[in-house]
Amino acid sequence: MRKFLRWGAGLLALTGLLFTASSVQAEGIGGYAVGASQSEFQKDKKVSYFDLRLKPDQKTEVAIKIINSSDKDATFTVHANTAITNDNGIIDYTRTNITPDKTLAHPFSELAKVSQEHVSVGAKSEKEVPITIQMPSQKFDGMILGGIYVTKEVAEEDKKENGYTSQYSYAKPVILTESDSQIIPELKLNKVEAKSLNYQQVVTANLQNPEPVNMQKLVIDGKIFKKGSDKAIIENKQEDRQFAPNSNFNFTFPFEKELDAGEYKLDLDVLNDKGKKWHFTKDFSISKKQTKQIAEQNKWTDGNQLSTVNWWYIGILALLVLIVVLLLLLLLKKRKEEARDK
Repeated sequence: MRKFLRWGAGLLALTGLLFTASSVQAEGIGGYAVGASQSEFQKDKKVSYFDLRLKPDQKTEVAIKIINSSDKDATFTVHANTAITNDNGIIDYTRTNITPDKTLAHPFSELAKVSQEHVSVGAKSEKEVPITIQMPSQKFDGMILGGIYVTKEVAEEDKKENGYTSQYSYAKPVILTESDSQIIPELKLNKVEAKSLNYQQVVTANLQNPEPVNMQKLVIDGKIFKKGSDKAIIENKQEDRQFAPNSNFNFTFPFEKELDAGEYKLDLDVLNDKGKKWHFTKDFSISKKQTKQIAEQNKWTDGNQLSTVNWWYIGILALLVLIVVLLLLLLLKKRKEEARDK
């Protein structure tokens, strides 16, 4: 049950992230919208996010506009977040408290200060929220990437009335640059290890972008082999992935069955949209101690294996679907009989 609860929560979170937007919509989703007030230092004036060309040690102010289109007063939380790459291979502006990658010299969250973290906006009205940006004193090449992340706070009365909460969020990306200097993209493969994740055994390969440049439309194709064998035991290929500057993420291989202790090899290819390709190979091992720990972590607290519970849920779901189909067929048959009687 715990995995299904986590899965449900993850689905709700994903639904919320699908509504994370970088441009103002006419009505806005969730009863509000977020816009960016144009800055005099905007490099590309055609885009709806902040693309700022600044100088070392320069201090400037930008502003977002929160438009409350609902018929109720609302309060919004506003954060200036450093861009990271989440484990789905997507640039993410939603994380407020993070440990920056060790290659990131200037996290955006340390350069930008929101004037007001909690902002109240009346019904059918709008309000500007200033953000002060202080550039590093020393010159840098490449980009600093972050985002202004806005979430509508859920009123207590709505929580009690609905019994659940839906949060819709907007992220307004911010790019800070000082020049047009071209940065050569680079990738590194760090640790490869087996672990338990959401009650499932996985192998994670930590990929790192150590340069101040973002990457788009990456194709990542990985295979894992038993050492000494040329037959892959699992392959994971992901397309249209992204990479934030100076960040890292775990490329994950999920296993339905637990791996035996032994020696393994990872073979990984990454291709960017410019045609540059990286090829990584790395040997790793899984000890008997690790397999035991992973097996324990994959169990419920009451000792029931997750796979058994999964089949119970699948069976219950199939039964419910069957009942609904039978009821629909009976209803259709009854209506046909009534039509014939007339």
